[in-house]
Amino acid sequence: MNGNEFDRTARAWLDDGPTRMSDRAVLFALEEIHTTRQRRVFWPARRATPVNVYARAAIAAVLVVGVGLAAISLLPLGGGSGVGGSLSPSPTPSLAPSPSAIPTPTTSASPSPAPAALPAPAALQGRWRAEIAPSVAILTFTATGFTIDWLSVHSGRIEVEGDKLTFSGSRDPQCPDGGTYRWSIEGDKLHFEPVGTDPCPFQAEWAGNKTYTRYE
Repeated sequence: MNGNEFDRTARAWLDDGPTRMSDRAVLFALEEIHTTRQRRVFWPARRATPVNVYARAAIAAVLVVGVGLAAISLLPLGGGSGVGGSLSPSPTPSLAPSPSAIPTPTTSASPSPAPAALPAPAALQGRWRAEIAPSVAILTFTATGFTIDWLSVHSGRIEVEGDKLTFSGSRDPQCPDGGTYRWSIEGDKLHFEPVGTDPCPFQAEWAGNKTYTRYE
């Protein structure tokens, strides 16, 4: 191959750019390297022949391409921590609300029911008799109620707390609820003593400071 043909081949490869080189250009460059006679050191160095210039350029291009390919092969294929890889953002930990920040449901306290009235003791239950002018009064107690038969018949409820007895629930509109008495039994005798003023005058007549005898 003469110098002109090699020159044309090398120039065509250089025109293609540094990233492209045909197999023919590489073969021509290698063949020229082995066949070109090197000048001796005592020859006068007039000028570098075009053949040697293009041969060196071809060798340099081959080395550049080889180094580039080797570097590319060492690059990681995935998008990990290599150069140019995208960094995935680390997940932000979610903060759970502290127990003090969670509102505690409040429940409205329902009013406690009033204590139920205690039933009358067995010693108080039964029939009792007293002579109250102008007639005889018959007083009857059950566990929760009473009936008085004196001049007329009246009935209602009783609430017993210890030695105190309170009358209520009379059907007589002139006899409002209330009227508390302290009661005591000695033998077959039942005695009442008023605690305060009884709002029912009729009730005060047959219960206030009166003593009854058990009546069978």
